[in-house]
Amino acid sequence: MDDLGSFKEVVEAPAFVQTFGTVGDDGESLKRVPQGYPSDHPAADLLRKKNVTFGRRLSDDEALSPDLPILLADAFAVGTPLLRYLAEL
Repeated sequence: MDDLGSFKEVVEAPAFVQTFGTVGDDGESLKRVPQGYPSDHPAADLLRKKNVTFGRRLSDDEALSPDLPILLADAFAVGTPLLRYLAEL
């Protein structure tokens, strides 16, 4: 995680935050940062995460709407930069 600024740029982008809120995890984290990183690394909390999750809940009206494919495509478009970033790690 030498490029913390790029990660934050993706997950703090207004469209990402408006669509998904913040990134999370499933509650599983390493006890220490991975080998090769100092324990006081600025991204230590992120480096300890075993996974990164993000999503959004759909209302019943959205889920049953004929516009559901458009809503999903729009959400995937907003999430794609994070997926690309993670794929490049």
